[in-house]
Amino acid sequence: MSDERQSRVRAAATWITRLSTVLDAAVDDLPVLWRQVVMARALTHGDDQEVAEWLGFTLEHERDILVRARAVVRARLDQARTGGAR
Repeated sequence: MSDERQSRVRAAATWITRLSTVLDAAVDDLPVLWRQVVMARALTHGDDQEVAEWLGFTLEHERDILVRARAVVRARLDQARTGGAR
């Protein structure tokens, strides 16, 4: 592997590690109920009806929480990517 390619691979690995850290922190900082919805959706591979029933929410409430949580996480990732506020 060329030196240039090795350098690009190292830079990509560093970036992935940084984004992973930001993602973990963003999810950890969510309100508890929001975090529960995000994690439950990940565990059920996106079955929103199952998550809503499991957590005792209406489907609309579960979806609303998920939309808000994703927006917060997305903003944190964008902030990390651009180096500042969006």
